[in-house]
Amino acid sequence: MNPELQSLTEENTRLRAALANSPGACRYCQLPKDEWSKCKSGFPGCARADDAIGCPEFGAQMEYGHLRDLCCKLIRTWRSRDAENWMVTTDIEAIAEAVRYNSERD
Repeated sequence: MNPELQSLTEENTRLRAALANSPGACRYCQLPKDEWSKCKSGFPGCARADDAIGCPEFGAQMEYGHLRDLCCKLIRTWRSRDAENWMVTTDIEAIAEAVRYNSERD
């Protein structure tokens, strides 16, 4: 293939993928991106899915979204456990203080 034609084909693929991944209406079914699952062609039956997959950034974007969600879940879990650990530590310190107080009285 002619290098110029190859370059234009790649650019066209990227532009179609950018449009497919935009929040705007699909040029095939007119549904916004967040409603792909409602497409009468089915998803990924709609040609928008083909356009989206043509973008090398699309897979990375999906992976990023998955990893971001996983990190947020891990942070929430860590924070809740950290809060539980803080409560246990506070309880232990209160018990230790009570033991010290009672030992001083004896």
